[in-house]
Amino acid sequence: MTAYILSIVGVVFIEAVLDQILPEGKLSTIIRSVFAVFLLYIIIKPISMLSTNNFDFGQLFGLTLS
Repeated sequence: MTAYILSIVGVVFIEAVLDQILPEGKLSTIIRSVFAVFLLYIIIKPISMLSTNNFDFGQLFGLTLS
């Protein structure tokens, strides 16, 4: 779960830095769109893991069951 949150924060941070560096215009809009799609993929990826038959909730939350 920590890696999941860190990946979301990392993408948002990189997007914010690039937003400050890049000038306004068509290229900036395209790069924002690419990062938005990438962020959407990162958010949806764990949901797709629920559809598999061998899903382990411990794997999602970083727990080990003994």
